[in-house]
Amino acid sequence: MTVPALRRTGISMDQDTALANPLTLAVVTPAAAFTGAMTPILGPLRAGAGTAGSIDLWAAGALMIGAIPVVLVLRRRPPQVSDTAHAVGFMILVFASGAAVAAL
Repeated sequence: MTVPALRRTGISMDQDTALANPLTLAVVTPAAAFTGAMTPILGPLRAGAGTAGSIDLWAAGALMIGAIPVVLVLRRRPPQVSDTAHAVGFMILVFASGAAVAAL
């Protein structure tokens, strides 16, 4: 979903595909750090607390907080990723996602 979201901002397809996979890692890392830092402070949440349907609001908020500065930086200076590296990385992520879903 990263590429369609970036396309709506008017970024070229070359920049979209270059940003998509690195952006995912860059967004998840600060979000995981934020969530890990807040868990001992706030304690474990009750079952059902902090959710809206099946959406974990803590995780969504942490992703947004981590994503905004990363998007601003990477939009101005997109990383140079070769087509081969992008294709290989994309396929690794697709297979890893499929394996994770199959394991559930």
